[in-house]
Amino acid sequence: MKYETKEINYYNGFSYEIFLTPDILVPETGFGYYGIILFQDSLISVSNGKREIYSGSGILVLSPEHGIKEIKVLEQGIAGKISTLIFSPRGINATFESFPDTFEYQALNELKDGYRYMTLEPNIFETFVSHFDVIDAQLNHIQGEFWPCIAKSYVLELILMIARNKWLLQAGRNSQNTALRVVEYLNFAFSKKLTLDEIAEKFATNRTTLNALFKKEYGTSAMDYLNNVRIQNASFMLSNTGLTIATVAERTGFSDEAYFSRAFKKATGKSPSDFRRALPHPYGKEWAQYCFE
Repeated sequence: MKYETKEINYYNGFSYEIFLTPDILVPETGFGYYGIILFQDSLISVSNGKREIYSGSGILVLSPEHGIKEIKVLEQGIAGKISTLIFSPRGINATFESFPDTFEYQALNELKDGYRYMTLEPNIFETFVSHFDVIDAQLNHIQGEFWPCIAKSYVLELILMIARNKWLLQAGRNSQNTALRVVEYLNFAFSKKLTLDEIAEKFATNRTTLNALFKKEYGTSAMDYLNNVRIQNASFMLSNTGLTIATVAERTGFSDEAYFSRAFKKATGKSPSDFRRALPHPYGKEWAQYCFE
């Protein structure tokens, strides 16, 4: 069984193992596909030999051997909405048969032959909803030039958010720890143009106190933490998409391409172009002409 999006406008015969539908779709097991089912204001029943009930808003993340037989909607509120995103490792990067054992894919790899229901902090959940809308538009409606790179970049952000959400849950999400609440905020707001004063004001503190809290908890400043989040997202996009470097810089919150290139080289020892060239092309050699530096 294949779950894929067909190209209709630009690249004749191209198909893409990332698929989104505005319905519940449980991917068949044994074919290597992961799933993220997004539930908004819903009561659902999940059957895998036993019955589990989940209510409210959250995501159900499925491995390729999830074991789920059926998912039913028992009730939906006024804002009820359900969408399913299905993807394979090959859909993320044509060189992958399985996901690497790195932080970005940790939450997916740990699923093994199962699934996990996750509640999300409200702002992170809203980001999931908006990203699903963008992915849906790129895959199923607009399919403008470079739609595979654009759609995949939003999928990559969601994968990283799942990994970070898992860490936040372990760290005690929604605690009264100011530094942790700022971390929670920066994990979804990193693409915004943020200043230290704006962050401090949002959390009813000042820049000196905020940096002192960060230094105590994480051994770094708030802006250095934000920069690390941005670099991680940028590295993920550079490795797995053909988005231009200028687009990656903009998508990850850097003020301009030149500043991004300096910050990236300082953090990784390589320029964005050199970093990208050192890796296998994510679409295979026949796609090189469609992806830009």
